[in-house]
Amino acid sequence: CTGWCLTYTEQLAASLQQDAQQRVRIEDRSWRGNTWPPASVDSVLAYLRTDPGLREAVGSADVLVLALTDRNVPSATRANACGRKRQPRCTEKASPRFAEQLDTLLSEVSRVRQDRPVVLRVVLASSPKTPGQAGAHVTRDGCQVARFHSGACVDLSNLIQRRLLTPADWALVAGHPWLSQHGHHVVARELIAAIGPDKVSPGAR
Repeated sequence: CTGWCLTYTEQLAASLQQDAQQRVRIEDRSWRGNTWPPASVDSVLAYLRTDPGLREAVGSADVLVLALTDRNVPSATRANACGRKRQPRCTEKASPRFAEQLDTLLSEVSRVRQDRPVVLRVVLASSPKTPGQAGAHVTRDGCQVARFHSGACVDLSNLIQRRLLTPADWALVAGHPWLSQHGHHVVARELIAAIGPDKVSPGAR
């Protein structure tokens, strides 16, 4: 949202707290506490590797929600050179490098947690600079990586294809897409559907 709104993390926390009848504390490390726009994978990885407070928070969390984009992925930028006639080989350039970065990040999360289990949920959105079909490849392949790491994934490209999200749910602020309140509701529903109260331990955060 460009102003105040109830974010999907807040809605998820409220649902968990109500269903499990236990306190849920949010530790929000997103930009300006808005959970949107999503962060680039390389920036989150660098932050995780260098910030002791973040490593401690990730290491002790019961539920971990990551909102990520393919911004700053070199091959994603090169995909813009495909032109109007985008061949499959060209539009898929962005996917492998992004998937590699995401795998590296989630592997680092496992190391920080010393392989202790966590409820992992990943929200993926392609960068505005990544063409539509290439963006769909990026988020699809990224979700496969999340599932490989025993996580569930909310694919915004897929939500758009299913018309659960519409252009009205997006606003460009400083060149980045921001979710509307309805957009946050849609993502929250997907996250809530993927997490049951039995999966969260007492004193969840």
